[in-house]
Amino acid sequence: MVTTTTQTERVRGDMKSIAGEHGFVPLRVEGRLPPELEGTLVRTGPGLYESFGRSVGHSFEADGAVTGVRLSGGKAEGAVRLIESDGLLEERLRGRPLFGSRASALRRMSNAVRRRAKNTGNTSILAWQHRLFAMVESNKPMEISPDDLSTLGETTLGGTVNSAFSAHPHAVVGRKAFYNFGLSYGPKTSLHLYELPFHGRARRMFEIPLKQAVMLHDFAATERHFVFFVAPARIRIARALLGIGGFGSLIAWEPDTGTEVIVVPIDAPEKTVRFDVPAFFQWHFAGCWERGNELVVHYARYRDMTTFEQLRATGVTEQARLHEAVIDPVKRTMREEPVWDAASEFPVIDPRHAGADYQSVFLNSERSGRRALAKLDLKTRSPRVLALAEGEQASEVIFVPRGPAAKEGDGFGLTMIYDARTDTSHMAVLDTARWEDGPIARCHFETHVPMSFHGTWVPRRPPDQPQSIG
Repeated sequence: MVTTTTQTERVRGDMKSIAGEHGFVPLRVEGRLPPELEGTLVRTGPGLYESFGRSVGHSFEADGAVTGVRLSGGKAEGAVRLIESDGLLEERLRGRPLFGSRASALRRMSNAVRRRAKNTGNTSILAWQHRLFAMVESNKPMEISPDDLSTLGETTLGGTVNSAFSAHPHAVVGRKAFYNFGLSYGPKTSLHLYELPFHGRARRMFEIPLKQAVMLHDFAATERHFVFFVAPARIRIARALLGIGGFGSLIAWEPDTGTEVIVVPIDAPEKTVRFDVPAFFQWHFAGCWERGNELVVHYARYRDMTTFEQLRATGVTEQARLHEAVIDPVKRTMREEPVWDAASEFPVIDPRHAGADYQSVFLNSERSGRRALAKLDLKTRSPRVLALAEGEQASEVIFVPRGPAAKEGDGFGLTMIYDARTDTSHMAVLDTARWEDGPIARCHFETHVPMSFHGTWVPRRPPDQPQSIG
């Protein structure tokens, strides 16, 4: 498949290793921080694009770095730290790469047979019961200190997580819990479901067999159902076991098999419904709700997996279009249509509506050849778009409500912005009431912060509801 590189597909300037680690230090604030913002934005992403004189084959392989911006009393503090996994510490001790595509073929074979993988924690962050976890979908949660972002170590959440743990847990406010899944590979591939209640112990729920070994990144959840779109992104197990080829060669796109839709009743998994539709791929869901017997799902849809290579080469993924699908589990049908015709990725909703009806979706997009941030009204299908300055690249928007009683979508959008003109990064605060006016405040780091994939807002006084999570 031939792809072209446009102005908006140039390599991101923040796709490079961390400039230096530090705990929380004062940041220069430009503008005025809203007094309602009392808490910490925490994000994670690739932190080491090269080490031991060799570059990683893909951003997904890079050791993670956690970034935090703490707001209080109109002031800001920032911290950036590498995730010091056991794998990274072992590599430093040996002085060479021991994991991933940079390791020798013999070492990769040994890692595959022994089921050893470095826990980079470079994809997403979960704040749960006053604890903080960095996640990558190939491994277990990596606990991070909320005080200084130092690495506390891998955890099974009290013996609950017995497989990999997806980087995309989702809250369901009506059930007062987070839910997540993980895949296990072997003679058969299985999908494991987990529940992390707002209060109480984590528990392993049930297991669903899959047709083949696939890459599965995200899912959607309502008060009664889980929804999975299992795209035909088959993992080449033999290549992985034998250590053949680079990271990107481990996944094969097989569109003839279609995308499998799996709808799981949370309280009656034995009644799971499965059917196939024409092949498509998606990284991220915005959310899902129920309308009678139907499920309404919003997600960033791709025609294929070209985006995987784009992530390696440029860091740009906003070539999807936000779609709405209506699923009828009884009839085993799904009809879908685009919601907005602009490039869209990293869809985020008001966390107070997780698992229920919502109207606003926040997106990364583009306008007139520049990166952009959008707030989209799903009912009117009218977007409000802020085009960034030339040379600026933004992370996903994390939405924080203006207050407990604020209307849905009324509050603040927090995003990390890299400015190629100065080679520095800052956290920008957008007011949803005047989105197009641009940031009302910026909290500046002195250096660049590496590109991050996802993050979460941790309020200073956590309410009995989920934090904003990407």
